[in-house]
Formats: sequence, C-alpha cells, structure tokens
Amino acid sequence: AMKKALSEGAQVVLGPTLSPVAAAADPIAQSVGVPVLAVTNAVLDMAAIGNVVWRVSLSENAMVSASVKYAASKKSVKTATLIWEPSDGYSAGSAASFRAAAQANGITITSEQTYVDGSTAVDAVAGAALASSPDAVFFALRSAVADDFLVATASTKALRVGGNGFNSAAVVASSGAGADGLIVSGSWNINSPNAMSKKFVEAYTKANNVAPDSFAAQGYAAIQVLLAAMKKAKNAGATGIQEALAKIGTVETVLGPFGYDAKHEPTYPGAVQIVQGGAFTLAS
Repeated sequence: AMKKALSEGAQVVLGPTLSPVAAAADPIAQSVGVPVLAVTNAVLDMAAIGNVVWRVSLSENAMVSASVKYAASKKSVKTATLIWEPSDGYSAGSAASFRAAAQANGITITSEQTYVDGSTAVDAVAGAALASSPDAVFFALRSAVADDFLVATASTKALRVGGNGFNSAAVVASSGAGADGLIVSGSWNINSPNAMSKKFVEAYTKANNVAPDSFAAQGYAAIQVLLAAMKKAKNAGATGIQEALAKIGTVETVLGPFGYDAKHEPTYPGAVQIVQGGAFTLAS
C-alpha cells in the first residue's frame, strides 16, 4: 500500500494503523523523503526509520509516564511489581517504559513476574506479583491477556496500572467488575473538557450515530495538524510539508494544544483515566 501511494504521487502519508506494519512500510517513505504522520503508532521506533515520521498518538512511553506519575503523586505509590511478557515486542517495550517511569517518580519495583503464553498460568503469575503486598501492580501486557490478569487481580487492594494494551473498551467489557479501579492513560478521552473535543464528539455522533473512540479523535487531529502544516508550507510537495511540520508551533486540536519536540514526539498531555463501572473516566 505504501509503494502504491508513493507511486501515485503522494506527498504525505497518514498511517499505517499498526506499529509493526508501519515499521516495515515507513522506511519506503523515508527513502524518498515523504513525510509520514504516524496517527496510531504508539510503540513505533521512529528513530530507527529516520527523520520523516511524525507521531500523532502519544507514545507508549508518554502514556505510561503519565499513569505512573499519577500513581506516585496522587495515590502515594512507593512500591510496585511489574508483569510482562519477554517474548512479546510490545510488552518488552512497555516494561522498559514502566521501569523508567518508576525510577523517575521514586517508585521501587520490588519484583518482576514474567508471563509466557502456554507455559505459565495467569493466576500463578498474578499471585506471585501480589505476594509481597506492593502498593501497585504494573501491567506491561498485550490486550489479548489483559482481561485475564484484571480478573485474576480483582480482589487486590494494590493499585493496578496498565500500559496501552489495557486502553481498550473490549478489555474493560470482558473484564467486567474486574477492571474497576484500573489506571491507564490514553491520547484522548471522550469526556475531555477541551471545547474543540466537545464539538467533535457532538458532530461525529450526529453523523455516525455512534460516539467516537480514541482512534477517531487521533485521525481527526492528524488532519488538523496536516492542514496547519500545509498552510505554513512554502510548497505543496513533500519537502515543503516536512519543513512545515518541523516549524508547526502549536496547533489547537481535539487532542489539545498540539506541537512537536525535537524527536518528532507530540507534546500534548496524556489523559489519565480510571475505569469505573465499565467506563474510562478522567482522573482528577
């Protein structure tokens, strides 16, 4: 799809949706200098590709950092255990983000428990993680196993903090009451006080008869950022758009005031969420 888009003259690309697909496709755009807006690629290693990729969603690192900071500053978490999957690339990256965030916020990770699909039991791993009575449990796990771990730890008094694999309505629904109290950050929450976001939710719901999810919000914001860049660009070609993205300044979007740092990471704040009654509510 990337080769086809570029062969047809695309001067900027939005997507691909999945980080592993983007990791394979974006170097093609890099080779011809066409900028890419990584709309939903939370775990994409942009530095490994080059200088043409600009993230729209928050990175896994940014979202985990926001959640852990909240746990430390608002919930007085001092100790935590970490559960992750060594064989899964996403999980390994998320685990690294949790370790870094814990260190930055004065939280000691007292133990790490590893889950191996097909070899270890969820209940056993969860039990080992809770054995030392930590203040919190950090989950660096895929969505596919997230609900099992939420149910297995439902009775604990420890604060439960998930990576982006837990930022899923499907995970919350399948976990039932087991998800209550989970803390997980995202790029956007439907209850955002942002006036532009409220208008977006109203218009999207009216047009589609269903409320938007975070992917819809990120897609809309990507268009807002692209339009702002095109207005700044000296020309409509790839070079002009790439240069304009580097000088984008601050763009008001449905995700909040949007800008880029030197590493092409977005600078808007993450939405720290707490699951209550099957819904993602904004943390106060």
